[in-house]
Amino acid sequence: MRKEIILDVIEPGLGELESIWDYIGYPDEQRTERLHTLAEQLQARMFDFISAENQRRVQLDTEIEARKHSAPTALLSSRGLPSLSLLEHLDAHIAQFEAEIKERQARQSELTAQVRSLCERLGLPDETATTKPAEATTTDGDGVDSTTDADDAIPSEQDLERLQSRVAELERRRDDMLKRLSGLAEDVRRIALDIEFAGSPAGSGADDAAQALEDAVLAGEETTRLPLSDATLSQLEALRLRLVKHKAMLVGTCDELRQHIRVMWTRLDIPHEEQEAFLAQHAGYRQSTLDALQEESDKCQELKWSQATAYLANLRREASELRATCFLDDTGDEADEDATLIGGDLDDTEEGVAALERRIDELRESYEKNRELYAAVGLYQDTWRAYLDVEQRMKDPAILSNRGGVLLKTDKERKQLQKELPKVEKKVSELLQKLQGGDNFRIRGRTFEQHVRHLWDSLRSEQEASKFNRKAGAVAGGRTGSATSGGGDDLRSSQSPMRDSSLGAAGSPRKSLSATGKR
Repeated sequence: MRKEIILDVIEPGLGELESIWDYIGYPDEQRTERLHTLAEQLQARMFDFISAENQRRVQLDTEIEARKHSAPTALLSSRGLPSLSLLEHLDAHIAQFEAEIKERQARQSELTAQVRSLCERLGLPDETATTKPAEATTTDGDGVDSTTDADDAIPSEQDLERLQSRVAELERRRDDMLKRLSGLAEDVRRIALDIEFAGSPAGSGADDAAQALEDAVLAGEETTRLPLSDATLSQLEALRLRLVKHKAMLVGTCDELRQHIRVMWTRLDIPHEEQEAFLAQHAGYRQSTLDALQEESDKCQELKWSQATAYLANLRREASELRATCFLDDTGDEADEDATLIGGDLDDTEEGVAALERRIDELRESYEKNRELYAAVGLYQDTWRAYLDVEQRMKDPAILSNRGGVLLKTDKERKQLQKELPKVEKKVSELLQKLQGGDNFRIRGRTFEQHVRHLWDSLRSEQEASKFNRKAGAVAGGRTGSATSGGGDDLRSSQSPMRDSSLGAAGSPRKSLSATGKR
């Protein structure tokens, strides 16, 4: 087909040459010579054309060779292709690769900007400035190695993954710090509101950054606008701790003042309605509350001296009640000193009042220190008094003659109290064992066991005396009756149930207590 194309071009020319030569009249030898000349010219033209095509081939090889460095993997799928097809294949692959490079570089720029912004927000050094190399040798996904400037470096997928991971790490750190910062700022504002803290005064010694942060937080500035760094968190934690300590001081001082004021109000006979109104008006633990409580305390001190006589009388009554509450003995040196303070010739001078106040504080401190023990002992005392009352009622002839509900109810009450007394006694004993120095605890000069034994011994002695008196009265009545009507046996018979009941009341508790190992 290629020969036909050439012959189709040459043959018409040869025919025209033949016509020209016929017209001119060239002989055959000359015509042959002219054909050789034409052939030489055609051959020279062919050589020129071949040379040009050969140059084109070399140029294609050069271009292909240049593209091989940009897309070597494309050669694996293009073996056996002619130069033009190979060049087109390489150009298409390079265009796709350049688009991927631009996408990677854009992604790298975006991630680098995020890292830089997060580092700046977190107060960290700019990692992108310290990790960026001056020159980078990169290998893309197609295995191309190229040495370029850092600004033109082609990031690998691993580079982008590392940047993305770093961004995620910094974002988590930012979110955690924001959460901590928000919590700290909220705590600071809440505590500051509770205690009316308006800010540190000028010249308090805080540095400018800490003072600016404190002002911003108290002003309610959004936490997203606050500096986000470890230094900021440390400063806020220090501020919160300072406010917490200040609030604790206010709470302790206010509670102490309230307790002191209540005691003073009681001693000064201030009406209950006025007390409640004042406390309701000055609730909480603010600085203004502390000032108001301190002012009221000072006012009570002034009233104390203006009502010294009545105040001292109330002090003495309070001291007596505390002595009774603490079960103190009425004999001994301590009792003599208390008697001098409470019931002696102590005047209403400042020294005398102060001495009695100190003694009351000592008694109150002792009571508060062992409140549970005193409460248990008081419960035992109340239970014992209730038991004595039941025993006394069981001796009432009106109850004994009533064999119905009253007698049963009273007897049931007595049995219940007989069960309660050992339980309360055991509780007091356990508390004494736990209490440091419990062996030194005394109830009017006796240990608790001695006190309980004394109560039962006194009851038994009283019952035995009562029994003796009843027997003596029965004998005397019998003698009188024998001289008159002889009714003494009936009287003794009617009294025998009462005597049995009385003896049983005294005997039963002792058996119950002996079961607990205390008797």
